[in-house]
Amino acid sequence: MQVNILEAKNRLSELVRTASEGGEVIIANRGKPVARLVSADSVVARKIDPEAREKEMRRLRAIVEDMHRIPDRPDAYDPMEWDEWGLPK
Repeated sequence: MQVNILEAKNRLSELVRTASEGGEVIIANRGKPVARLVSADSVVARKIDPEAREKEMRRLRAIVEDMHRIPDRPDAYDPMEWDEWGLPK
């Protein structure tokens, strides 16, 4: 079933009931589908691969470590080096 956003707003309780009973409701904006309403039970939880998660965590830790290696330059933000429009002198 496809409904426009305004109709979905006005019939939300009915559409949620339809989805909870196993139906699918497509919500459209000006005739173009933008969202899908389905039962929470029908959504299969995505399992995260432990190896992929660990690889991503190592990558993020490396990024954080690199951020701490950036030398502080106190003169980089010295307001005396900027003109009245916020541009470097």
